Amino acid sequence: PVNVAAMDDRIFYTTTTAGASTVRKVRFAYNPACGGETFVADAGYTNPSGIGTLSTPIINFLGLTPATRFIYAGSSDGNLYKIDPVSGAVLLSRTVNAGFTIGDPSLDVDLGKLYVGDTQGRIYSFDVF
Repeated sequence: PVNVAAMDDRIFYTTTTAGASTVRKVRFAYNPACGGETFVADAGYTNPSGIGTLSTPIINFLGLTPATRFIYAGSSDGNLYKIDPVSGAVLLSRTVNAGFTIGDPSLDVDLGKLYVGDTQGRIYSFDVF
C-alpha cells in the first residue's frame, strides 16, 4: 500500500478479485465492535477496472499540491496507467510493451522520470506524464 500524506490516513493498494484488478482507496476508522481500527472504503472513489491485473501502485510526489499528485500502476495488458487519487478515474495510459506484463513503476524525483520493467526483462523510462 501507498499513502499520500496530504490525504490524511488514506492508503491505496491493488487487489485482484474474480480476475478483475482494481486500485482501492481506504482509510482507517475506529470501530469499537472490532476492538480498534478497521479499513473503510473512501466515499466518492471509483475503483478503476478493466485495465488488466495491476502492479503495486506508486504516488507521484513531484506535484506540490494534492491536485497535481497521481497514482501510477503497471498492468498485465502492457500499459502504464495514470490514475486520479481523488476520483479513481484513469487519466492517461502509455503502452510500454503490448502483450507483456508491466511491473511496479518507480519514480526518479530528481529527473522527473518513471521507470518500469516488463516480463521480457526490459527496463523503460518515461517522463512523468
